[in-house]
Amino acid sequence: MASRARELNRRKTVESRAGRRCEYCRAPQPATGIRYHLDHVIPESRGGTDDVGNLALACPTCNFHKSDHLSGADEQGSDAAPLFNPRKDRWDDHFEFDPRILQLRGKTAKGSGTVNRLQMNHPVQIEARRHWVELKIYPDAPRQ
Repeated sequence: MASRARELNRRKTVESRAGRRCEYCRAPQPATGIRYHLDHVIPESRGGTDDVGNLALACPTCNFHKSDHLSGADEQGSDAAPLFNPRKDRWDDHFEFDPRILQLRGKTAKGSGTVNRLQMNHPVQIEARRHWVELKIYPDAPRQ
């Protein structure tokens, strides 16, 4: 019982800190009808912990593509770019949203590597963003 309460408290903390949005692509959790994942920023398989300082709210698409990776391919095709870390990095420093084409762009190698690894501009993601923009719930105000 105590571990269930601890898990619910941890989820509430992570969701609140994230503004109920994916901390990678900023997809709004309430608009999707799905409960987002508690992603281990540093995967447990790579020494990460269950501490809230290592957890991020991630939509299923971003979490699936991130898997246990720590790096992504940058614009030059190098797989050496570390992935965006929502606990240490500012989103606006690494990404920008282009409302004309509804795509996220990396402003840095870290941003580009994350966009590529997490497939943030997959056609399904872009279609969802189109609806969120029309509903005026995307993009959100900068965080952190």
